[in-house]
Amino acid sequence: METAEQNTKQVMEENDALKQFMELLNQQNMKEQSQDFMGIFWYVAGMQVQLSAMVDELQGVREQLSQMQENQPKSVKENLMDKVAHLQEKVTSLSERLTAVRNRLVETAAQAVSTFKEKPDEETAREYIAQGALWNSGVFAFKLGYMLARAHELIEFSNYRDLFVSYGKQRKISFDYAVVEQETRIQVLRYKGEWLDLGSWNTFTEAMDSEAIGKVSMDDYCKDSQVINELNIPILCMGCEDMVIAASVDGILVSSKERSAYIKPFVEAMEQQAMYAEKSWGSFTVLDVQEDSMTIKVELLPGHKLTYHSHQQRDEVWTVMGGQGCVVIDGMKRIVRPGDVITMPAGCRHTVIADTQLRLIEVQLGTEISVEDKQKFEDVE
Repeated sequence: METAEQNTKQVMEENDALKQFMELLNQQNMKEQSQDFMGIFWYVAGMQVQLSAMVDELQGVREQLSQMQENQPKSVKENLMDKVAHLQEKVTSLSERLTAVRNRLVETAAQAVSTFKEKPDEETAREYIAQGALWNSGVFAFKLGYMLARAHELIEFSNYRDLFVSYGKQRKISFDYAVVEQETRIQVLRYKGEWLDLGSWNTFTEAMDSEAIGKVSMDDYCKDSQVINELNIPILCMGCEDMVIAASVDGILVSSKERSAYIKPFVEAMEQQAMYAEKSWGSFTVLDVQEDSMTIKVELLPGHKLTYHSHQQRDEVWTVMGGQGCVVIDGMKRIVRPGDVITMPAGCRHTVIADTQLRLIEVQLGTEISVEDKQKFEDVE
């Protein structure tokens, strides 16, 4: 009984505070651009979450009251039930009003966009800035139906599987160029907080809290230079000034900071297969590529597996380096541990299932090794 009364008292106090907050919001001129718009917006959203929790708590109090022993005075029980029900209705009503306020905040703060231009040249950018243009932060909001409709306009596909299979053949173009620049109905919300565009190596180095990441040595004559090394070999830098150096399995960049923002056309012109990729099941790293072989390090997360598949143009050999799991070859299962070697000739169906973190070295052997040479089958249990 005491707990129920305390709950109702607390809810009434919180209800009064919410009323004051709503009156404050109603007194504000929503048509004026508030410098603290995002602060108000997220405060309203936070209050909605709290209100939702209060509704759930009140429902719990009602259930407790309904289960009170019969020897409790009926009038007391009914009185408390009425109070809780009344408060629950008021809290629900306040939540709906907060939703309306939040929507009004967005509607009045949003401004129509006359032109969206991705990466304008310097002269055009100066003209935009003189006109009071805003910088695109890259945060977009849209309904799923809109995005699906635009995708079907730009790409020929029937369903997800169809798009997945043909994804590698699609035109390489960013969302900003393909969709946003072409859209005539856009609204923008101003953001006045701190933000840094990490769209180039130069801006990325500005956000680094040290001059080097990875195995890097720099002599005392290096100045205003940063190095990012994802390789398992050392990089030595001597006398580098205003430079950015980045090394990974996909390639190595050596550039002045000023020119590092212009690498895109050069990278797009390179014909290079992916040397590293993270997947839902783990990751792979290409270690070596020859005319008739490819060596890959495969890491599977616990409980994950590769698809059940086969290849027609190549043999494969797996060497287990660490962890434990199970391989399935043409329906036959086998437990594997570090040191085990599994050979799969072309045409056989195979997969591997990780019980723990599993590390494999995969060697592909054949004169025609390609990602297209893969036929998938229904998963085995």
